[in-house]
Amino acid sequence: MIKNLEGTFETVEFEENLTVHLYKNDEYEHYPPHWHNAIEITMPLENWYTYRVNGIEYELNEFDLILVPPGELHEITAPQTGKRFIFLCDFSFFYNNSPFTPLLPLLTSVTVIRNDSSDIHSRVSSLFQEMCHEFTLGDVLMEPAVYSKLLQILLLIQRQNLVSSDLFSGSPFSKQKEYVEKMLKVTRYINDHYRHDISLDDLSAIAGYSKFHFSRIFKQYTGMTHTDYLNQVRIKVAENMMMNPSITITEIAMNSGFNSITTFNRTFKKLKNHTPSKFKEFLQTNSIS
Repeated sequence: MIKNLEGTFETVEFEENLTVHLYKNDEYEHYPPHWHNAIEITMPLENWYTYRVNGIEYELNEFDLILVPPGELHEITAPQTGKRFIFLCDFSFFYNNSPFTPLLPLLTSVTVIRNDSSDIHSRVSSLFQEMCHEFTLGDVLMEPAVYSKLLQILLLIQRQNLVSSDLFSGSPFSKQKEYVEKMLKVTRYINDHYRHDISLDDLSAIAGYSKFHFSRIFKQYTGMTHTDYLNQVRIKVAENMMMNPSITITEIAMNSGFNSITTFNRTFKKLKNHTPSKFKEFLQTNSIS
């Protein structure tokens, strides 16, 4: 069960002086819509398990894996019988260490790795189970051991994403490094300046590429257009502001970088499957409850 839930926000209960936690869960329970600042990875061991993230349903079969980024509103449904590993960790370690910033695009959307014959599933599921084993050992090296396995998992997923996007196809290492550095520079700029008007001209100039070349590289790197990425950043900011009942929808729209309430409403509904007013009402109702 969720122990520390205030409205829809869950404070993840890590053990003292730790930043990781693992549940071997076999409960028949519905977890209501909630969000937290931890990254969440789940793998069913027996029977199915269902996640609903921002209105999109993901049914997991045995040994499928789902990675839910921090800050995503999600609910979970369990069958009457079943077992699964649920892993949670503080992801600020990766945010605050620049060598790991190439992994941050993984936090823009949910990742599901199906239990099939692919090499990526075999390697990721093995690492995840090794990570769970390290946690159960509980010795003085447990936490760095768990993070080392998690890092390998994230590297495998992101490398697979980059390979499948053809971003590095036929490029020497120096060019690969340049692409990553330029795209990180651009995404940091978007994250810092989302309240301002940001044009394709601005971003391509920051990267030092033509608009056409920049658009192609950015989409291959992040899996989305620069406009979609900017909108996701803005909507995430808007979600956080909706926790404050004194802020109006118009104020939220303006403070998250939208200069048109119509555009804000349309974009929010597209990404969250609810209008801003309905979403805010839902958050406030659950907070009162």
